[in-house]
Amino acid sequence: MFVEHPTVINKNRRRLVYGVGTNDADYLISYKDVNGVKQRCPYYSVWSGVLERCFSARRHASQPSYKGCTLHEPWKSFSNFKDWMKTQEWENKHIDKDLLSWENKHYSPNTCLFITPALNNLLCLRRNHRGDTPLGVSRTSINKYEYFVASCSFYGKQKRLGYFKTSEEAQEVYQHAKMNYIKELAQAETDPRIRHALENLH
Repeated sequence: MFVEHPTVINKNRRRLVYGVGTNDADYLISYKDVNGVKQRCPYYSVWSGVLERCFSARRHASQPSYKGCTLHEPWKSFSNFKDWMKTQEWENKHIDKDLLSWENKHYSPNTCLFITPALNNLLCLRRNHRGDTPLGVSRTSINKYEYFVASCSFYGKQKRLGYFKTSEEAQEVYQHAKMNYIKELAQAETDPRIRHALENLH
């Protein structure tokens, strides 16, 4: 468990995080506890991750979808981001900028929220390029015959839905399973913004 230990480090001499972010925390953002286990401030971890997506050339090279991402100007200060994050239900969740506005590139209080890992995996499926087959559909060969496989991820576990002669048949089964899964996720959400976004997710 992370505990905020006050620090005497001169905040003005700290290096900018990813060239733009100011770590103005008045406590150590990471340390080793009495058992030698490294503890890291959860607010700082999320903040630095957002900065990396927006400003890291290495991240952009490995994940080009983050190119062009922008950041709410006040969030360049760690304390401002932390103040916002403390108002959110963030524990055991991932920050997301896409659900409220698909293909959004801006990280801000109006565009970001925290979502469950299951929902994050669902959104990642939508982002991934699937080649020449529809989303949720892949090719396979059985006894020299080609089939199309419909698959969907449920709570982090991939499940095959069946084998079909055409990609259209496979996609229809996938779409039906996915929509039922989305409805199930929506019913479990307490945030009305997330429920509304899921109800309009196709």
